[in-house]
Amino acid sequence: MTMKNTLTLRNLYLFLCIVLLLLIGYKGFHIYQKIESMAQAELLYAQKKMVQAEEWYQKARNNRSLLYKEELLASRLQELEPITSMKQSLSSLDHRLSRVGEAGDFSGFMNVYAELLDTGQKLTGQQGAYASYYNEVAAFYGIPDDVKRIFLQFIGLFSRQADELLEELQYDDNSFKWNLLRIPDSFYGGEKQKNDKLLRLFQRYDEMVLTRLAGAGQYRDLLNWSHAMSLEYASRSLPAAWLNRKTDELVYTMLQKDVQRERPSNFVSHAMGYRDYLERNERKNAEIMDYIQNQINRWIAAADGMIQSQNYEEAVVLYEALSGHQDMSGKLQAAELAWTIHDPIRLFH
Repeated sequence: MTMKNTLTLRNLYLFLCIVLLLLIGYKGFHIYQKIESMAQAELLYAQKKMVQAEEWYQKARNNRSLLYKEELLASRLQELEPITSMKQSLSSLDHRLSRVGEAGDFSGFMNVYAELLDTGQKLTGQQGAYASYYNEVAAFYGIPDDVKRIFLQFIGLFSRQADELLEELQYDDNSFKWNLLRIPDSFYGGEKQKNDKLLRLFQRYDEMVLTRLAGAGQYRDLLNWSHAMSLEYASRSLPAAWLNRKTDELVYTMLQKDVQRERPSNFVSHAMGYRDYLERNERKNAEIMDYIQNQINRWIAAADGMIQSQNYEEAVVLYEALSGHQDMSGKLQAAELAWTIHDPIRLFH
């Protein structure tokens, strides 16, 4: 055998020895891990830390490098099976909560959250002595922290939507309100804190919408929007006194402007729209309705004075404008007759 062949064989033997040593080391490391896992599991079990103990027993079972205390291991895992079952259920739910939460799917998140609550009730009712470990298992997966974090993200998202909708002049989509209401009180700090925060947000948003509609001269839209929102709030047993108060304030301002600008036709149109609004809302406002009637009476008196001054044409125009509010047929007929007697030639015009 030549020197070259001898060196080649020696190198091969050396390589095989190194590989064998690595395999032995690898095997030894996993054997050590199994023994340590069992020791750690037994220590936690003795300390009644069952959730952590179950995790270490699972690590020992999944380590196949050595048959070590297998009967004890099987016995412990059978005993802790209720905890294993909890972990399997909650692990899946935690994954789904994070997935739909990060995707911004609020409806999907609420569905999984409801399923989580239902699962919690079932597990704590079915697992006997191990029911008390439910909260510990949930904390093991960080579920309470995940749920809180995602709910707070949604609170921030929907609160920002209010400003975005105002900026975009989109007033029909109010789903951000109802989504915020669906979030449990605890994530606002309690029932009172939730009500205070949301009612302030809703009032600011609603008053801004109503003010903008009034400023744009969208009187009918203002009343319809206010009425629709009143129904929405009532269906949720939510007090929203600011809606009526702000609507009344804006209507009164518009009526006053109609008077200042001497526009009785606009005044009557606004007055009739407001009366219909009150009827739909099944409420009253004696102050504004009295103001309307008093102003109508003043204009009627003014028209009557025009007749006395033989200013028939303007009187007829004013009576016709006011007829949208109440029956003016008698006064119109009298004015037309007096005008004809005063100026019979107009019949031929």
